[in-house]
Amino acid sequence: MELLGHSPECARLARAGLLTSCHCRVKAADDPAVVVGLAVQFARSALTHGVPLPASVTERLTKAVEAGDPACQSVAAWLADLGLLELREQSSAEEGGR
Repeated sequence: MELLGHSPECARLARAGLLTSCHCRVKAADDPAVVVGLAVQFARSALTHGVPLPASVTERLTKAVEAGDPACQSVAAWLADLGLLELREQSSAEEGGR
């Protein structure tokens, strides 16, 4: 929740089930910086627990890669190297051409 812009206290209360709304100024989930943060955070969990990345994260990351965001392209390549993300052929060809 903090990656999206919630305060630490707000995130703590939400995790405890004690909060239903807040006044935090959150970032859009499609913001490339948020996408990178979510991808890295979930990659750690995926590697630790042997689970796949959530579809919502891979979809947002793929969308940002297709839009040409360089940070998202780097993270996507890293996740592909780890075996956590399957890059589309078009994206792989673009990465190889650089």
